[in-house]
Amino acid sequence: MIIGNIEGIRKVELDRLESLLDYRMEKDNIIDEYVVSILADITEKTNREVSIMIDRRGKIFSIGIGDSESADLPPIDSLAKRKILSGFRNVHTHPSGNSTLSELDLTAGLNLKLDLMMSIGVKDGRPTMANIAYLKVSEDEQFRMEEKGPYTLEEIVDINFSSFVGEIEKQMNVLQYLIEQNVEKEKAILVGVELNQSQSLLDIESSLDELEQLAITAGAEVIGKIEQKRDKIDKAFYIGKGKLKELAYLRQKENANLIIFDDELSGSQIRNLEEVLGVKVLDRAALILDIFASRAKSKEGKLQVELAQLKYRLPRLVGLGTVLSRTGGGIGTRGPGEKKLETDRRHIHRQINDLEKQLKEIEKHRELQKNRREKGNIPIVSLVGYTNAGKSTIFNSLTESDVMAENKLFATLDPTTRQLVLPNQQKVLLVDTVGFINKLPHDLINAFKSTLEEAKYADLLLHIVDASNPEMGKQIMVVKNILKELGAGEKNQIVVFNKIDKQNEQLQFTYPTIKEEKVKISALSKEGIEHLLNKIKDNIGDNRRIVTLKIPYDKGNILSALHERGKVLHEEFTNEGTQIEIEMDKSLIEKYKNYSIS
Repeated sequence: MIIGNIEGIRKVELDRLESLLDYRMEKDNIIDEYVVSILADITEKTNREVSIMIDRRGKIFSIGIGDSESADLPPIDSLAKRKILSGFRNVHTHPSGNSTLSELDLTAGLNLKLDLMMSIGVKDGRPTMANIAYLKVSEDEQFRMEEKGPYTLEEIVDINFSSFVGEIEKQMNVLQYLIEQNVEKEKAILVGVELNQSQSLLDIESSLDELEQLAITAGAEVIGKIEQKRDKIDKAFYIGKGKLKELAYLRQKENANLIIFDDELSGSQIRNLEEVLGVKVLDRAALILDIFASRAKSKEGKLQVELAQLKYRLPRLVGLGTVLSRTGGGIGTRGPGEKKLETDRRHIHRQINDLEKQLKEIEKHRELQKNRREKGNIPIVSLVGYTNAGKSTIFNSLTESDVMAENKLFATLDPTTRQLVLPNQQKVLLVDTVGFINKLPHDLINAFKSTLEEAKYADLLLHIVDASNPEMGKQIMVVKNILKELGAGEKNQIVVFNKIDKQNEQLQFTYPTIKEEKVKISALSKEGIEHLLNKIKDNIGDNRRIVTLKIPYDKGNILSALHERGKVLHEEFTNEGTQIEIEMDKSLIEKYKNYSIS
């Protein structure tokens, strides 16, 4: 394949380069004169670097075209599978005539573990001199590239490449433990765009910092960030062409094999970006879905994640080239429970229908549980908040449980319910829910609606805030917006500022602006926990009212339900029906308002 900047190059030149693909030279030769003559001629005519990748059988399998200073190298997944050298070498031209290898050349050779990196200077359509570099271990046991040259083309042709690379591998075998330590993760570059008229709550730097934490949670190593300010998004590449060129350069220099964008991309944008960059491209939504897939433990959680992933993928199938065609998988290809995600459109439609049916059955079961809780007249307190605010740690502290609590985003996915006894001995149900985040994928909100709506049916919300985070004010707004979207925006809530043992100075400015009930605590040191419990007690008490109702004698079923759902304080029989004084949850008062006489 020919990758890189082919715009403006005549078809006849591209055809000449295409003819080199699958061309095989003598395996003991680094390069032969026929190939060099074509590379030099096209370099002269285009004033661009031309780069070829060759395997150990002497076969050219990839060609890259760049500009006057650099050319793209293809990502080669199999490099990470070899224990020592990659088994591939790169030969490229320098239009300036100077064969000295650039810093980018040496970095690429090191990162890709190339057998050899070679540059050929070109002047007046003819090769001048050549430089080579190969992997070596320094005295302090660090890998580096050793550069040699310049050589004449005749000297290069005389080198026995098989013997040359064999000697390098012998030296490397002695230091096998170094190579084994150098196990590669997926190396990611993060890309963010801030629009001049942006309505986003987080600024670009904060949003990319959050994206970095998401990438780390998914198992990637973040090796670079690129940001751009624009008036509008580029329809083809999301970022401008100049920034795209910068991204391609950084991708090659750092040997990144994953690019993650901070906003949702269309299928065509993903396809266009992957064609130019030659590596897997994900957006924030796909990354979050991937994390959810790895976190889901319950049957419902797995079904919800898979449904969200399939709905996300369906309109993007045309663009998900590298992601869907990779056999190795990795971030963005994982379904819940190590399941490989479906890629066929018809199968996806069938699976979506099947998953929605299964989730409806689970929702029926959830509704029955909710009705039983209402009959039991036990108040429900739901923990909500931004991801990694410490909800699970507070949950464990209040209920003396051992729900997994990690310093990672979305450590809790499946909701957990435990009984909590308040200082007045009143029993409530405490529910730990999945954390919210900025730009939470819409498909995820829809798929998890039944779970997220635990907040909607709660008697009280504990809105947990990370007091150590300087962005706490913006995170509070994100949570409030999502609660509003779920129909829980007007719910009675206590805003709980957690982690005051390592509070940020921003707390002194944010805390006074909160109009709701509020409290400061540390779930780890238990500071403020008793105060929080009393706040819960006082607010739960506010949810119960004493009313007087008169129930007609022919409505015996309603009278029975009231006995089940409330605490009857007084009961007498009148000519019109049974009159009762009852303490009940205020959420039920509306339901029986037609029988109220007080």
